[in-house]
Amino acid sequence: MFLRAPFALGILAGVLPAVSHAQSVLNADVAVASAYVWRGVTFTNRPVIQPDAYVTLTAGRGTVVAGAALNVEPRAYDGARDISVLGAESGTLVTATSLWTEYARPVGIASATLGVAGYVYPHANGIAAAYNTAELYAKLAFGGALAPSLAAYHDVGQVRGTYVEGALRHVVPAGERLSIALGSVVGVNLGQGPDAAGTQTAYFAARGLTHVDLSAAATWTTGATTITPSVHAMLVRDAATRLTAPGEQHRSKLTAGIALGWARTLHR
Repeated sequence: MFLRAPFALGILAGVLPAVSHAQSVLNADVAVASAYVWRGVTFTNRPVIQPDAYVTLTAGRGTVVAGAALNVEPRAYDGARDISVLGAESGTLVTATSLWTEYARPVGIASATLGVAGYVYPHANGIAAAYNTAELYAKLAFGGALAPSLAAYHDVGQVRGTYVEGALRHVVPAGERLSIALGSVVGVNLGQGPDAAGTQTAYFAARGLTHVDLSAAATWTTGATTITPSVHAMLVRDAATRLTAPGEQHRSKLTAGIALGWARTLHR
């Protein structure tokens, strides 16, 4: 139910080292977030740990990225107001694993990306097992002050259907080592909801606008390490995104997190 670690990679994009010709870069991140929220939907409403690692390789005029990410519930969240993938189940605390690979290259004034991602739930209780699936995705990103991008994710497994995200991102240098990133994401469901027969696994309740995510992050860079605290304020529209606790729905959400990132050049 997540593509990469939402707090780690989502807020570090654009501050990682560029990959030059004949160069490979290994990145590792670990984030602590106040909740596990993916595409506006709350899957854990308690603190989670989200480590990931990925390698970036040059390939002709473009780059290839391959990586894996985990979502970890550090303890059992089985209270009356808890939302958890594990629930009262015992066993591994790794609730979700994401594996992905993608290829990106310049296309005119934009950067085009094609990729595939798989989502696996190692502790597959009755609900989580239904979400073991895969997606194909494409993204078109532009530079400039607002760095607009548009991405489409099409599920080819359990969920089916397409989800689209449009985003803007503005980075403000605040010193030699500090930068502040302001972002906005708008999500639209184009089929990842229930089918007419009610048999399809679904992320959302209905077609259309799912949520708007406004974020702010401050990245401190020292050598190969980055430290990034962030905050996300979400306006949620779809019924599935409004759930914040069992039996509770709200039209807005606020989450926060901090990520530690590290990068190393493997080959020049």
